[in-house]
Amino acid sequence: MPVPRHRRLFRLPFSRIDPAELDDEFQFHLAMRARDLERLGHSPDRARAQALAEFGDINDARRFCRAEDEERMRDHRRSQWLGALRQDLLVAIRGLRRQPGFALSIVLTLGAAIGIAASAYGIVHAYLVRPLPYPESDRLVQVMPEAAEGRMPNPERLGQINWSVADRVFAATVSWNPDGFTIAGTDRTESVRGAWVSAAYFTVLGKRPALGRVFEPAEHAGNGSAVILSDALWARLFARDPSIIGRAIRVQSLEESDRAELVTVVGILPADSWHVDGFTDLLRPMKPGPQYPMMARLEPGVTLLAAEERLNGLVLPQMGGVDSSFRFALVGVQEDYTRGVRTTLVALVGGALFLLLIAGANIAGAKTARAVARRAEIQVRLALGASRGRVLQQLLVEDLLVAGVAGLLGAVLAGGCLASIGALVGERLGTGVPGGGGRLALGPGMLALIAAAGAMIGAAFGLVPALLLTRRAAAADAIGDGLGGVRGGAGGAVPPVLRWGLIVAQVAFTLMLLVGAGLMGRTILAIARTPLGFDERQVVQGLLFLPPARYLDDNATRRGMAEIGSEAAAAPGIRATAGGFPDPLRGFVLPPARVTSDAGVEEQPAAESVVTPHFFEVLAIPVKSGRAFSEHDGAGALPVAIVSETLAQQLWPGQAAIGRRLRTAEDSVWRTVVGVAGEIRQPVEAAPSGELYLPFGQRPLRLVFLLARVSGDPAAAATELQRAVSRTDDALGLGNVATLGDLASRLTGRHQALATVLSIFALLALGLAMLGLYASLAYVVAQRRREIAIRVAVGADLWSVCRLVAREGAVLVAVGLALGLVLSLSLTGLLRSQLYGVTPTDPATYAAIVALLGGSALVAAIAPLRQASKVNPVEILRSE
Repeated sequence: MPVPRHRRLFRLPFSRIDPAELDDEFQFHLAMRARDLERLGHSPDRARAQALAEFGDINDARRFCRAEDEERMRDHRRSQWLGALRQDLLVAIRGLRRQPGFALSIVLTLGAAIGIAASAYGIVHAYLVRPLPYPESDRLVQVMPEAAEGRMPNPERLGQINWSVADRVFAATVSWNPDGFTIAGTDRTESVRGAWVSAAYFTVLGKRPALGRVFEPAEHAGNGSAVILSDALWARLFARDPSIIGRAIRVQSLEESDRAELVTVVGILPADSWHVDGFTDLLRPMKPGPQYPMMARLEPGVTLLAAEERLNGLVLPQMGGVDSSFRFALVGVQEDYTRGVRTTLVALVGGALFLLLIAGANIAGAKTARAVARRAEIQVRLALGASRGRVLQQLLVEDLLVAGVAGLLGAVLAGGCLASIGALVGERLGTGVPGGGGRLALGPGMLALIAAAGAMIGAAFGLVPALLLTRRAAAADAIGDGLGGVRGGAGGAVPPVLRWGLIVAQVAFTLMLLVGAGLMGRTILAIARTPLGFDERQVVQGLLFLPPARYLDDNATRRGMAEIGSEAAAAPGIRATAGGFPDPLRGFVLPPARVTSDAGVEEQPAAESVVTPHFFEVLAIPVKSGRAFSEHDGAGALPVAIVSETLAQQLWPGQAAIGRRLRTAEDSVWRTVVGVAGEIRQPVEAAPSGELYLPFGQRPLRLVFLLARVSGDPAAAATELQRAVSRTDDALGLGNVATLGDLASRLTGRHQALATVLSIFALLALGLAMLGLYASLAYVVAQRRREIAIRVAVGADLWSVCRLVAREGAVLVAVGLALGLVLSLSLTGLLRSQLYGVTPTDPATYAAIVALLGGSALVAAIAPLRQASKVNPVEILRSE
């Protein structure tokens, strides 16, 4: 049927082409061409056929026209949508300019919450998500021996293993042997931590010197007279002099004294070079041959379990039938490195997310309350013909605009925060940021993602109020109320369940954060009140290496340590000195010694320390009975020992320990106990453990922590201590010099950091929750003004009116507290490993938090209650 001409004449340019009209147009053109051909003498059939041939494939033309029509309509819809979006943006901007305070409060609240959450995620991302700065780091594993307690095979059996079989299991392996070195700089000598590294070290870990070159194969095969320095050591000792490359310097090794002392600097590591351990100040080439694989890369497609089974199948038979519980486990390098901070990081990001949810609920509550004021505006638009979707789009554009600005603010806050706390994070957590503190900084892509996520979060929390506003059922209600007049109950256009749910959620989440902060605060208080067992104040500690090349035997080591102690004790500002290993705070983790007594008690584990005379005096460790070590407890004297009270009770329960004998499984010498010392704690939050002290004169060591009790400024005394060591032997130097107090505080840094962060989160959440409660009660008063006026008019007193308003707030707070208690009891177990001196269900903490929240809720309710008490019934009823 032909399309009427008036339809073709009046068809709008953005309307869709009718298929029937398109076919009619094609037929018209074919008919006109056939008519022309007939005039030229062609028969009608021939003219029709030739016209079709000239026109081409009609179906192809039909598809082309339809495709063009679809593209035109898409362009039209896109243009229409962009125009509507531009209009919505202008309307949103005008609306926010009319209420700048409301918009600013949402931007600041949501922006701060997004910034905090993004900062927490940035830290978690750097530790747990972002790959380590090694090639294919997801396939890097560490080989770790595992056995039941007390069933670890002897070192001799471990030394029987030919680790060349590891090449049949892994794609590549790398070995390093940590060592202490004494290095002579331009003006001073310093003890540093370094390592002997295998030939695959640089290739497997993807390291290249920033200056110079890596070790050559000949340097691994020869005497290893080459060295690579860290950037920090290069700057500290050689003032970044590039001519150091190729120059010979004096380096003495603690572990491998037979290696060359005069070595050539062949490279400088980059400033951002990072390794999973801290022994990277100085690198030297390892001797050739199969070494224990400290790190290995899995073959592509091989699972961790399969590689582990294959490795044990090749290695365990070499050890001659060890205990069945022993095996070598493969652990991902990143998993092993971050094991100690995972709980802290989970608590950190969990607290940040709770704070973000509280902020979102607060914003949703504010927008819901504001929805009542906008009912008339929106419902008039609906009544005049606007679709609900169109109005909803306009409201969501407004929400996205505000949330987008908040997201940008949060991204800026997160970027600045992470850039400024890079070094502090690793120090407080006790585990450095993988790859260095610089990897905490968020790139432009991550910041853009944060801003977008913030916009989505803001829009999500604004969705319910927007849907609420556009309910068509409310249109008649709003118009019937006189376009915005508010009558009726407390709910109005806002469902009470929604308001109640938001307040209950805020109170519950706030309680959880407060409980976490309270428990961590109690932990810090308990640690602070628990004595270490020694006085760490005014004590300076430094690491000292006595290289075997200069101290050839035990007698030379004893004399050298005695001379250093005498010279240091005479230095200005130093009252007394002593030496020992390991350090008092157990920075070096050593396996416990297995101690047997003459009473026949089974072996007891004990922390073994080798100390010089005056050790107990310098650290103010009380000797409860007997005596401390003296200069006479040396070679040839009676083998002696000092035990702690705990170890004495374990070995000789109910008996005096002085004069009794003991020995360790690692040392067959029977030693006489000459003293019982007080308990010390390592680490600070741990329970006291058995301590066994041996005299340095009878067990001389070349790696010693030099301790000095000082008077006055510890920094000045530390300098004098270093000078005293250099005066004794110009080839010696102290490394890692620090005050014992600072080192002790770092041991609790993880607890302090978590307590501080959770406290900040909890205080912010408390403020937001109380603000939400205040807004909710103020909304109730505004909605029930007429009801309150009538009650007052018929004789209700002030207290009954206040009870009317306060009842709702009290119920909401009570429900929120109950829900928060249940959630807290179920989740605070995650903090169990971080707590000390307090349980996850500590009643006093919970009672204090509930009282704090209840009191804060009362303060938040004061202003709405006063507002309700001042309602004038005459004015309200006259306006009605």
